[in-house]
Amino acid sequence: MVRRIVGTGGLWVTEFILTYDGQLSYSVSIMESLDGKAACETQYFGDPFVPGTSRVQWVARVA
Repeated sequence: MVRRIVGTGGLWVTEFILTYDGQLSYSVSIMESLDGKAACETQYFGDPFVPGTSRVQWVARVA
């Protein structure tokens, strides 16, 4: 599920949630282009986790 796409010109960022082996995984993809061609793509993945007690006040649950 794509949550958001932002960018302009040769730099675009996509935030999405995917399912891998039955588990949710959060991902951000940074895409760069040069002269109308893909130049670089970097992806970051993070699995959901339970926050520590000192951080729980800043947590917003996302489904």
